[in-house]
Amino acid sequence: RSITSTPAQFAISADLCEGIALDPGASCTFQVRFMPVTQGNAVATVVVGDGAVSATKQLGGQTIIIDEINITSPNNHDFGSVSIGSTTASSSFTVTNVGGMTHGPIALTLAGANPAAFTLVNDNCTDTQLAANTSCTFGVTFSPSASGIASTNIQISSSPGGINVVGARGTGIDP
Repeated sequence: RSITSTPAQFAISADLCEGIALDPGASCTFQVRFMPVTQGNAVATVVVGDGAVSATKQLGGQTIIIDEINITSPNNHDFGSVSIGSTTASSSFTVTNVGGMTHGPIALTLAGANPAAFTLVNDNCTDTQLAANTSCTFGVTFSPSASGIASTNIQISSSPGGINVVGARGTGIDP
């Protein structure tokens, strides 16, 4: 996957496809985030493929000036291979209000393919009013109950500011 835009106002986020070889008929998901740096219309091209076969999609967006929250670290986390029935250590995510006004209350939701395999922990964000230029953190653990790849999207919503998404995945293996 790649994105080209001028200026660079689009980026791949919540990427659950990175490093995965897909069988015929299989799928994976990634999201594209529009991050305006100038006011007005913006266009981009997304290319998805393996070098031999690819597909393109044109994207467009129009910038309006609003305050927003932003995930600063990390956009995605891969827990790697974990024995079925085990629980990983927590991976920490930081939400930063990069706007000029208070956002909140902040809400976190696990969604996507396998949300039950993941747990929110050490959550200092939910129901928080996040002042300008401040941050909050939350953690996620992975507890596989079956073998194979599991993934989730963590949706971070606020008012104003909309929804931001980060991804997490891991692979359950037999103990």
